[in-house]
Amino acid sequence: MRFDPASFLREVHSSPTTAPAPAKPVKTLNYRFVDNPYRHWLILLCVGAAVGCASYLVDATWSMAILGQRVRSFPTRHLLRMVYPFLTLATVALTWVSVWLLTSEPPTPQRHQRLSANVLRLLVTSSFLASSAYVLRLLESFGAMAWAGWFSWLLQSIDIIVILLLWPHLLLVAGRLGLRGMRWRTAIVFVGLLVSTVLAALPPDMLTGALGLGFDLNRHLQNLRLAHQVLWSTLAALVLLRFAVAFGMEARRD
Repeated sequence: MRFDPASFLREVHSSPTTAPAPAKPVKTLNYRFVDNPYRHWLILLCVGAAVGCASYLVDATWSMAILGQRVRSFPTRHLLRMVYPFLTLATVALTWVSVWLLTSEPPTPQRHQRLSANVLRLLVTSSFLASSAYVLRLLESFGAMAWAGWFSWLLQSIDIIVILLLWPHLLLVAGRLGLRGMRWRTAIVFVGLLVSTVLAALPPDMLTGALGLGFDLNRHLQNLRLAHQVLWSTLAALVLLRFAVAFGMEARRD
């Protein structure tokens, strides 16, 4: 059989060629840049304000229970003495968590002075440890009593210092974030809460002797002090709740 090169070339050129497979599209990586670098810090502040709100609500409930016992003899003194250590520990524990979160350092390149924040954390940690030791009955041999004595004075003194440091810190945070209406609310609650806490820490005999009050007037004065605590603890809880909402809204912004 004779080989014909012309026919062979015609077959080669006339045979259909397979088209190349289409290239698969290259998957691109979508990088999402976070427009709000303070998101994590604001979330911590939001949780801290919510926990602080719960702490002040527990404190207001406790003061209301004591006031109800004095005015209506309900709840009973036995019940109050029984639940006092646990409510005190709950309030101190919630305050401890709240202060540690609210004093979180913002993610800024500049280093801020952390002295007040560190003192706050040290105070609330000491209060939490002392309250835990009291609930576990580790301080009974040192004369720790629920209603009076050095233990109650110690916790109230720590509360006063915490108020003096925490609420100006909240004023500063509200100013940095430009939270409208929060600065004057915080300032009013700061003054009222400080006055009510100082009045609660003063011994009743000191006020009675200084004002020259009789038994009936002294009883009304004690009731007024408790009502003052209920009022300002409730207002402090509401302001912290408003802070939690404001921090949450700021964290959601893109």
